[in-house]
Amino acid sequence: MKSIPVLLISLGLLFSLCHLLPGCSTPKTAPNDSSKSLTFEAPITLKLDSIRIAPVLYQEQRIIISGKYLISMGAFRDTIFRVFALKDLKYLGAFGHIGKGPEDINGPGISGFRSDPAGCQVSDMEMVKKVRIAPNPDFTITQTILNRSRIPEAFFPFNNMMTINDTLIAGTLVVGSEKELAWFNPVSGSTGFMIDYPELMENVPPGAKGHLFTKAIDISPDKVTIAMAYNWFPCIRIYQTGTQNSQILNIDVGYTQNPKPTFTDRTVNIFDLTIFFENICVTNKYMAAFLHHQKFDGVKGSEIQIKSLGNPVLYLLTTDGKPVARIQLEDWMKVYTLDEANQRVLFFNPMVDNYLYFYDLGKMMK
Repeated sequence: MKSIPVLLISLGLLFSLCHLLPGCSTPKTAPNDSSKSLTFEAPITLKLDSIRIAPVLYQEQRIIISGKYLISMGAFRDTIFRVFALKDLKYLGAFGHIGKGPEDINGPGISGFRSDPAGCQVSDMEMVKKVRIAPNPDFTITQTILNRSRIPEAFFPFNNMMTINDTLIAGTLVVGSEKELAWFNPVSGSTGFMIDYPELMENVPPGAKGHLFTKAIDISPDKVTIAMAYNWFPCIRIYQTGTQNSQILNIDVGYTQNPKPTFTDRTVNIFDLTIFFENICVTNKYMAAFLHHQKFDGVKGSEIQIKSLGNPVLYLLTTDGKPVARIQLEDWMKVYTLDEANQRVLFFNPMVDNYLYFYDLGKMMK
């Protein structure tokens, strides 16, 4: 059994609680929904490979692939980002400082760190920034801010930020939202909500849906596919940004959620629920979702106890919802990214500063 501080629970799985805010609606508020059930073959065990690198890692919290770079993020240090060459995983340098200056990051947003054709998207409490990076021979990284968009004050705190196009940035609100995502137009300043909540449980108070449907979110590099892996349900939702169609994938993981948790008008009692998905990564063709079946098991002092109900598993699917493989993982493997070009999934171990780990997926990703 493991334990985590109560504060981390409120900032983690509960970080996408929502608050009802006024705003204009998205052009299409009710996407064409469909659903289907998925069954995977038995879990497989792969050989874990590793590559020794410079000892520059420290509690990496998120990793992405952007073009020819692998970039990691650790918010608990002065220089936030580490850059590696994707081809050979050679360390190239670091960039990004915590501070309040024009080039600094004031309260780095882990969930808003994403790939971008120019380099990467970084976010903090106030801004979403598009950054171009250029490695230098001295292991420094020159960063150029190409664009910055101020987050509407009504959206604070704003998480899981995704730049869908030049006039649409979407994400989740901490306290309330009448739909899955809130959005704003950085050009006009207009705001609104998009994608109706799914119908995965009966008798949910409308104001509690934001709490019940917390999720991990990612968007494909080509901005075509948004995928949501729900914390409290064995389900993945695929949303196509062009057609605005949505599909719910009900995955047979061998167990289901408690159908009758206790609700208030705005919350669900998380101690009545079990945890399913914790992370998801999306490429242009594939998705990889991290599932670890766990349950909150009481509070000891200031820490919530978490009981594992099974080994973590990585679900590999295509972006059109076809099952590929179910891969056995170890507990530490929740910080990962999917490398479509080199047909592998890469991992950071938060306790190891000089190794990158990977599974070869060449036989699965064709």
